[in-house]
Amino acid sequence: MTLVTGFEPILDFPALPLWAGTQSTAGIQKFLPFSLGQDPNGFIRQTSPSSVRDEVVAAYSDDSYQFITPPPGESAWADELGDYSAAFGATVLGSYPPQQVLEIGAGSTAVARNLLVRFPIERYVIADPAVVVGPSPLPDGLELMRKYFSAAEMDDMKFDAIFSFNCLEHIPDPGTILRDIRAVASSKDARIGLIFPETRRQLAVGDFNVLLHEHLNYFTTASIRRLFTNAGFSIIDMQIVRDEVQVILKPADRDDAETPEDMSVDKALLANRFEKSLAGAEKLFHQALSEHGCVAIHGATNGLNTVLSLLGFADDPRFIIFDGDESKVGRYLPANPLPIRHSGDSTYQEMKSVLVAATSFFDPIYQHVTARVGIPGERVLPLFPLHDADMDEFGL
Repeated sequence: MTLVTGFEPILDFPALPLWAGTQSTAGIQKFLPFSLGQDPNGFIRQTSPSSVRDEVVAAYSDDSYQFITPPPGESAWADELGDYSAAFGATVLGSYPPQQVLEIGAGSTAVARNLLVRFPIERYVIADPAVVVGPSPLPDGLELMRKYFSAAEMDDMKFDAIFSFNCLEHIPDPGTILRDIRAVASSKDARIGLIFPETRRQLAVGDFNVLLHEHLNYFTTASIRRLFTNAGFSIIDMQIVRDEVQVILKPADRDDAETPEDMSVDKALLANRFEKSLAGAEKLFHQALSEHGCVAIHGATNGLNTVLSLLGFADDPRFIIFDGDESKVGRYLPANPLPIRHSGDSTYQEMKSVLVAATSFFDPIYQHVTARVGIPGERVLPLFPLHDADMDEFGL
């Protein structure tokens, strides 16, 4: 992992808590600087000091680290995410039956196993140095390359379909890996399916969940188009779902590629939006404490952890956190002294109102809280703004 420096910051925090998932005990372990700048290619990238690098790598190499996007098999929620990726993969393959498939940074063999059952794939290669195999033997046709992907490592192999799910945001140089992907595509008819965060809404409204030391790159719709064009791809389809983009690409004739217009982010507006978001969260906290004596929150997220810390509410026992992911239940958000409770816990029904910290999933959480927990809709509020900003004015 390499953090790139030298760009003028467009968003800068002297210290944010390092998010390494929920913990077996409460207490924030590390605070590190965090800043974002704009790459000459248009996308936003982390420009935190190079001294941050070793701290981040050490934290994410620890055995106790919980993945932000957990591999299938970790929990029912992780299995749902795996099914989501497999369904997208099936969409890509359905219109173009492949013989040779590559998955980059798979994390586990779950998606490969799913697709091998459904499609006549001759060879499915996973390139990942730390892929989790699971208890079952590898199915016929599945091969593991325990190394980081690059065109030079693929031994002249070519692929009809290439997948990468939740990887592009972690890669120091996304342009290079995209050009390597193009180099191993079997033909101009090859299909590339990618899923990764689309951060335009979150940056524009000041959603603190978007800020992660682990994420090096922050893509928006406009910068995505520019990045893929410059790497020699045409976009067949692009959908944004819950602050995440699903994009299907094919290799393009470079002579036919259009050069998107330049982009520039208004850093004063961007900083102001996060300031307002933080002030709004503080107001919601004080209102709930005044009315009910406690604050019920749905979603044990990194953004919640950050604002509790920044606002001085870390270690406050009046904050009660619920989450639908059973793998988090009984563990601790670092900035809260109480164990996380399941969203089906009977104590949830005793709450008079709830703040939703996992704002990318606000709609399904709202449905759960109103229909199953019984809290009136007017008392289910997002912790961070949803859509109250003109995103175009930010230059995103």
